[in-house]
Order: sequence, then structure tokens, then C-alpha cells
Amino acid sequence: SCHFFAYSFINLPSRILCSLIGFNPLFTHQLTNFLLIIVTCFFFFKFSVFDRFYTSLFVLMFFFSTNYWYISWQHPEVFTVCFSSLGFWLFLSGRRYWGIFLISVAALQNQPIAILIFGLAAFTFFKETISIKNTLKLGFSSCLILLPSLFYFYHFGETNLIKYQGA
Repeated sequence: SCHFFAYSFINLPSRILCSLIGFNPLFTHQLTNFLLIIVTCFFFFKFSVFDRFYTSLFVLMFFFSTNYWYISWQHPEVFTVCFSSLGFWLFLSGRRYWGIFLISVAALQNQPIAILIFGLAAFTFFKETISIKNTLKLGFSSCLILLPSLFYFYHFGETNLIKYQGA
């Protein structure tokens, strides 16, 4: 796989559940995608700075956006959209470090999101007081973006397999 294994890893609980219940293992991705969307919607409500009406409208738009059509896909689109959307939600509601962390989780599957994380980290760095504590918080909240490149470099001698294949 040219993608990192974060999406495969997050599918493990659904895979175990499907094997215990006797469901078709192809249902694993659909179950994981559906649960990711539902949990993300729950967190939208939990961390909303808007009233219930506007939050409900946003959640409905989020659910019936491309997420609804990607539920049955065995690709990390729902994973990426859920983590990056929730990360933006938290970032814009003042929880910048948690937002950057969740967008970093999304970047485990799509490494070019690192460019966006760099921009958000730079904004946070200059918006907050410049201190060692804030610099460390930024470093810890965004360090996940290094995992795929380090993993691929250690195992294959390349930082990105997609780039290595010429794409």
C-alpha cells in the first residue's frame, strides 16, 4: 500500500467485531467509516461554539456531504475528512493544539496535508506568546506527520512510496 497503515489500524476493532458476529469482512470498512462519521458528529456537538440549531445544520451538511457517499469505500477518504474537519472545528474554536493534532492524524493517510499543518502551526506560533512551552506543544501536536516518512525511509530507503513510483 502506498498509504500509511493508520486507516488499516483503525479498522481493526470493526474487523474483530465482524469476525465475532459472523459478518462479511468486507463490511469492516463500512462500519468503521460510519462510526467515524457518527463520532465526529458527536464531537462537533460537544465542542461547538454555536447554538444547537446551527450546529445541527452543520452536522447534517457534514453527514450528507461526500462522507455519505464514501461510507462504502475501502479507502481512507472518510478517515481523512473526519479527522481534518474535526481538527479545523477545534482549531477555530480556540483549541488550536488539539486541532493541529487531529489534522496530523489525518495527515498519516495523506502526507500533503503536512503543508496545511505547517500553516496552522505558524499561525499558532505567532498568535500565541512565543515561549518554549508553546513551541513544545506545537511540536508534540504536529509530530505525527513525520511517522509515515520515517517508517518508509527505515523500511524502504524512501520517504514517500508514491513519489518513488513517479506519481
